[in-house]
Amino acid sequence: MFFPSFDPAATAGAKFGPEVRAEIAEVAPSTLNNGAVTTAKLADQAVTNAKLAAGAVQTTNIAAGQVGPTNLADDAVGTSKIADNAVTPAKVDTGVPTTVAVDGTPIAMTFMYLTVSEHSAIETEDPSTTYFIVEDD
Repeated sequence: MFFPSFDPAATAGAKFGPEVRAEIAEVAPSTLNNGAVTTAKLADQAVTNAKLAAGAVQTTNIAAGQVGPTNLADDAVGTSKIADNAVTPAKVDTGVPTTVAVDGTPIAMTFMYLTVSEHSAIETEDPSTTYFIVEDD
C-alpha cells in the first residue's frame, strides 16, 4: 500500500512527493478563468515561442519577413506607419494611376492649377507638370 509523503518543511509546490504532485496536476480542475492571466501576473520572459498559438506573430517571424496580410487587422497600417516614398508604382495595384515614360519607366508627375497670369510668369515649363489654366479673376 502506498502512503503519500508530505514534508511541511519543504518549499511551496514541493511539500508532496513527485508522484502525488503529478496526480494532482492530472486530476485537479483548473480555477483559472479566461482573462485571469494579465501582463502584471506574468514573469519576464514567461511566455516562450513554444507557448504561442500557431499563426501568432513572433519576433522571429517579423525578422524573417513572414508576417503576411492575414496577420494584420484591416486598419493596422495607417498613413503614419508608411515610410516616405514607400508606395511606388511597382507596389500599387491595377486601377491605381501611375505615370510612366514611353519606355514604361515610372516618372514623377505634377498637376498644377494656376491662372493665366501665373502661367504667363513661368519662364520655362516643367515637362513633367500638367498645367490647368483658368482665367484671371
